[in-house]
Amino acid sequence: MFVSDKTVQRFLLVAFSIVFVLGFFQLVFASMFTAGQISANRIEGFKGFDKGSNLEASIVTSMFASLLELLTGVVGFIAALKKWRLLLMLTLGLLAGIIVLSVVILVSTVTSSKSMSKSNSNEIKEKIINQYGSTRDEASIRFSLSADRYQKQERCCGFSNDEGENLFIKSPWYTLGDKRNTLPDSCCIRLRRECREAKNLKEAREKQFDCVTSFNKGISTRIWTVVFDTVAGFLLQGSCIAGTLVMIINMTGQS
Repeated sequence: MFVSDKTVQRFLLVAFSIVFVLGFFQLVFASMFTAGQISANRIEGFKGFDKGSNLEASIVTSMFASLLELLTGVVGFIAALKKWRLLLMLTLGLLAGIIVLSVVILVSTVTSSKSMSKSNSNEIKEKIINQYGSTRDEASIRFSLSADRYQKQERCCGFSNDEGENLFIKSPWYTLGDKRNTLPDSCCIRLRRECREAKNLKEAREKQFDCVTSFNKGISTRIWTVVFDTVAGFLLQGSCIAGTLVMIINMTGQS
């Protein structure tokens, strides 16, 4: 016995408590994400932001992994407290399952987020050019209102992914409307003429970020959050596996 039973037991009780707490917070985060708390999902009529089935699958997998962490935290805590061999073995299996799911979540999130970012940039350009400011159908009206709302809420302007390109002058809003205005009111904080009638989007910008750039930054933040969460999870789960194995070995030596 190279580590005392009491030391191992105390370590595992603390570690599995942390597993349970992290699982709870991850479940809350995944639920909020699924419910549409990310800002991109506020654009109605534009399905590009939420069409990534792989990303949706990774969110569902994240929720399942969070539930598995909650279960592992409870089972592992009881197993360490009671020193039941069968529960300790079950805990090892649950920890292995969490690690596998974490790898799946990491890979699917990174790949789907990158592909979604690229496809969205192209699709939203097309929608701005063809639908923004148009009153020909309900879908175009909803999209225009939602794009304006998104620009106001996110304090961004434009959907070209290029701070120097103004797609609005290619849209029905400009071609069928008042050609004196080159930027919609949702781009201009104080509705100054210099902003509304700007020829160069980058020079006239009151808001610092293009909306697609802002959205892509959100994707990047999510990727790094998942990477950090996965690495931290590996360290915690690896420690739990090591502690559980030590407890089993100690119990075997005593029998």
